[in-house]
Amino acid sequence: YYRMSVWSGGVPLRFSFNDWQVDKQPNQAKARELGNQAFKLARQLETNQFNVALAGGPGVGKTSLALAIMYQLMNAGQTAMFVSTAELLRLVNEKYEAPDVRQRLLYVLKDMQNVDVLVLDDFGT
Repeated sequence: YYRMSVWSGGVPLRFSFNDWQVDKQPNQAKARELGNQAFKLARQLETNQFNVALAGGPGVGKTSLALAIMYQLMNAGQTAMFVSTAELLRLVNEKYEAPDVRQRLLYVLKDMQNVDVLVLDDFGT
């Protein structure tokens, strides 16, 4: 499933909890708390399935923490897939002009329904 991820610009992103740098955020105490909460969520998701929504302004680390959770769960044996909704929309718009895009889109949508962990990034777009 991971290989069917839909990345903005086609470039896969990697991020782990070890990469979370609280000193890059204006409120370091809040950033530390959010990082810890995300780590605890990841640990809970290893044994229980539930939905998680990360909300906040641009540049606060939502994508980074979602990736960290995703990779933590992949390391725990779960299947995972990352989908940039902006890139997915681009594929949907191209499917009428490019048969190969239409085929890829069909596979992506099928995998999105079957994967254990699905990260939808920039859902607001």
